[in-house]
Amino acid sequence: MHHFALWAAYPERGREGEKFVVAERRLRTAKRGVVGDAPEEVRARRAEAAVRLLPIRSRSRVDRRFLRRSFLSRVMSLITFIRSL
Repeated sequence: MHHFALWAAYPERGREGEKFVVAERRLRTAKRGVVGDAPEEVRARRAEAAVRLLPIRSRSRVDRRFLRRSFLSRVMSLITFIRSL
């Protein structure tokens, strides 16, 4: 990692004595031991929210269903791609 940082010309972190200066630690958003939602539920919820953002008021009901399904599949494939990175 050190050689990569030199090659990429990353600046060295500041120091206070023997310690590096780092950002403040984030606070917990849930209690310890609490498991979050299942990944499938999160994906479905996000996909539903994305569908609500589509401006499809002027189209017929059949077109709306097709657009929702195709958009939903695109969003799901994009989410899958991002998670694979």
